[in-house]
Amino acid sequence: MIRAVFIDYMGTLVQEESEYANAIIGRCFKQSKATKPSEVAAWWFFRHDELLEECNRNEYKTEYEIAYRTFLLAMEHFQFTDDAHMLCEMLTKHWTCSPPFGDAVPFLQNCPVPVFVVSSNDTLYLEEGLRRLDVPIAGLVSSEMSGAYKPDTRIFKKALEVSGCLPEEVIHIGDSLRSDALGAQKAGIKPLLLDRYGKYGPCVFEKVSSLTEALEWLLQKGCSR
Repeated sequence: MIRAVFIDYMGTLVQEESEYANAIIGRCFKQSKATKPSEVAAWWFFRHDELLEECNRNEYKTEYEIAYRTFLLAMEHFQFTDDAHMLCEMLTKHWTCSPPFGDAVPFLQNCPVPVFVVSSNDTLYLEEGLRRLDVPIAGLVSSEMSGAYKPDTRIFKKALEVSGCLPEEVIHIGDSLRSDALGAQKAGIKPLLLDRYGKYGPCVFEKVSSLTEALEWLLQKGCSR
């Protein structure tokens, strides 16, 4: 029986593209030797994720600290100068103010079991972003609370501890094949891969194309309030 839902935040409940993220990319691009803005964005996110993995293997650092380091590395790589702290402050707006997907609030309002948001974002910015959604949730688990980033199993095990559930009593919904689906599976949790844009194609995980479909999936499994 499913007793709770774990759900990702960025890219699942709220959009990964925002005016704040675009402003940061545009600012960096204009000063850099990159050929197009998407080159800066792709490099930044690739290096950011590499640093997250390094933290999982070594000493934990907050995502803010990792973002700061990534901006410094981007300046070196693309040969430009800027204020890394200012860029990080701009990034916090993206973390807290990115618009929700249209199906996010209805899902949280109507989910038949308690929902716990499980995110690699820092606690402060995750809490602020969820306050802006203005929808009650059962709880949240951040990377800071677990000392690890997805797909490390420590963050999922922390979520199990917070929820008081066993792995077989929850599902995890997220948009990342690696961070969400594979991470949850490693922790013994059934993943439900959110593939809004059909980018994954056939895969071993059960997929939904929207949170509306995820809600229907839960109801079909007999979940009820």
